Amino acid sequence: RRVTGAVDAEKAVGEWNTVEIVCYNDRVAHYLNGELLLVATDLRRTPDAGLDAGPSVPITQGRIEFQSEGSEMFWRAMEILPLDEMPPELATTSGPGS
Repeated sequence: RRVTGAVDAEKAVGEWNTVEIVCYNDRVAHYLNGELLLVATDLRRTPDAGLDAGPSVPITQGRIEFQSEGSEMFWRAMEILPLDEMPPELATTSGPGS
């Protein structure tokens, strides 16, 4: 069982999928096999845990973490590259299908 979005960009079982995640400042774009699936903007966190934690702040730094939900996941050919400027897909607040 799997969940798909407006675009089903996954390859067939047994084939490698290519995921590209582009982050710049407080924005992120998620691609699967070249298809733009998600653009998130104004990413924020609350610095201190708890009910009275105070105002949220933009997420512009921190750990890079990977997770799998409900099944085993394999990684290969992983690259982390710096960006010198905001990519065009992150320059607007709209995402795929907008």
